[in-house]
Amino acid sequence: MYVSDAITQLGLRVEDADKKKFPEKLRRQVLEYSQVKIANMLHNAYLTELECLETGLTASGRIYTIKDLKSKVLRGGEGILKVKLTGGRYCTRIALDDLKKLENTYLAGTDDNPLFYVFQDKIYIKCTATSPVIDVYYLRLPSPLYYPFTTTGTGEETQFWVPYFVEAYADDYFNGSLVYIFSPDKSVIGYYVVTDFANADNVVTISPPAPDDIQTGHHVYFLSHPTVEVGLIGLSDTAFDLNDSLADLIVDYAESELWKITADIERRNSTMDKVITQIKALNDKYRESDGIGTKQKGAQ
Repeated sequence: MYVSDAITQLGLRVEDADKKKFPEKLRRQVLEYSQVKIANMLHNAYLTELECLETGLTASGRIYTIKDLKSKVLRGGEGILKVKLTGGRYCTRIALDDLKKLENTYLAGTDDNPLFYVFQDKIYIKCTATSPVIDVYYLRLPSPLYYPFTTTGTGEETQFWVPYFVEAYADDYFNGSLVYIFSPDKSVIGYYVVTDFANADNVVTISPPAPDDIQTGHHVYFLSHPTVEVGLIGLSDTAFDLNDSLADLIVDYAESELWKITADIERRNSTMDKVITQIKALNDKYRESDGIGTKQKGAQ
């Protein structure tokens, strides 16, 4: 389901087809919030679209900071699924309550029996190497519900090109917009203000300068503008990160949030009960595996 369709459907559910009570900007925000809430409530088996793997990461002093991953992690430390020594063995996760046991040299982590635990937004590795190279499997936070404009060509620290616009907007249309720019390698990341937009070449000029040239493949979110709803541009081409089968569940949760805004507690509770019932039914299909070879409930 595209976000624009979800916005329309949400308006019909809350009896606001003319967008007077709940403007599209608010609906987009509530849908974005709802997707994260649903992701937090669901079993990991339903979140394969959010699974990430980053390899070859150096854990200096056997510590790797989670915020240095390319994407933000869903559920904090609980979103770290697995850690593996690159080219070596998987690390066994241990609870903080078991740390004292590692004082026994026979239980301490080694390259043959690597261990890890998560504390204060850091992954701690217990192995032989002082600064091991690791692979991290994790769940990322769902992307914001803005269209991820992709830049093209070799730009500058203050300019980039957006082919999506295809000369459809007048000069200076985006002036004053707040944008968020990020590159996959995190060399360019931050918030900037659009100071000029040239229609002929779709050139966007920003301030202050980025720390490096904005090149092909960088992503840009247009977040806000003093008078233009730039955050709604491209939503007819923007889908939820979660599987399409969960889209109605996201809209259900968003509906309950809008009823809460109007203080219609009866409708809010009714819709939320529906959400909780569906999530419980989905999650009940799975349980923690008791070990290798143990079949999960509901698995085929």
